[in-house]
Amino acid sequence: MTNPKQEPIPPTMDDLSDEAGLYQRLTWAREVLGLGETATGGEIEESAKRLLKQWHPDRVGGHARAHQKFTRQIVEAKAILDGYCAQYRFSFSREESKKYLSPQEWFWQRFGQV
Repeated sequence: MTNPKQEPIPPTMDDLSDEAGLYQRLTWAREVLGLGETATGGEIEESAKRLLKQWHPDRVGGHARAHQKFTRQIVEAKAILDGYCAQYRFSFSREESKKYLSPQEWFWQRFGQV
């Protein structure tokens, strides 16, 4: 679905049922923000800012009401993801940290100094 300017229209709150569980709310929120199944906090923030700028009601003439609705939904989607992330339990174990080594550190640990 697109608007007259051919901008993609985010899913609406109407697409989310009242009985939606956590996974459905997370899926809805990431679809609104245009995110995949994984994202960093920075990617969530960046996407929300970009979409808020794009859909802000002050940026349009005749479609301000629709843009106002989408802006509210972008804010709600970000709040859902932020709430989930705030409750997410991070692992600081050695095994988990190995997944995020820089290429230089990975090489050094694997082969030592050359």
